[in-house]
Amino acid sequence: MAITRGFRTDSSGVFITMTWAHVLAHKGEVFEVNDYDVDVDIAGPKYWHFKTADDDENAVHFRYDVTCNGGAMIEVFEDSTLSNDGTSLTIFNMNRQSTKTSSLLTAYYDPAVSSDGTRLTVHEIGSTGGGSRFAGTVPGFLGALEFILKSNTSYLIKVTVRQDDSTVGMNVFFYEYNYTDLTS
Repeated sequence: MAITRGFRTDSSGVFITMTWAHVLAHKGEVFEVNDYDVDVDIAGPKYWHFKTADDDENAVHFRYDVTCNGGAMIEVFEDSTLSNDGTSLTIFNMNRQSTKTSSLLTAYYDPAVSSDGTRLTVHEIGSTGGGSRFAGTVPGFLGALEFILKSNTSYLIKVTVRQDDSTVGMNVFFYEYNYTDLTS
């Protein structure tokens, strides 16, 4: 069940509700980052790297999905060790009128991975051949479970494909939330 918040819209007494994520999107506090690769091979998994800032009062609430045009194993790791962060990805504010930017998460593709870290979750999707397959925490952003990420920590999404020349894509939706706001 999604957390909702009610609002009185005008003097007519009309009452509407929105999910908490929708409220945060209106406030310019929901972000999205995405990427895809059209040539992933069995010999080398596809990695995306996410790094949280050193901030113990605020948290990143993280939801992801991964697609592949064939079979693949999707894993998410925490406390990853890297010799290079990778190439930076652009993070977008979901409220296109907002000027707020993410202060707690950076995202990269193709990092140099020394150690995957601790596996948090694994999904096996599809089979060789066939149409696009999906795995993740969210088949759409609203109303789904999420990871609340630790501060000052590296995370990986790793995709190991079952056939060469696979196309894989990743979408991450996240919001940043101050724990003290929970009491206000």
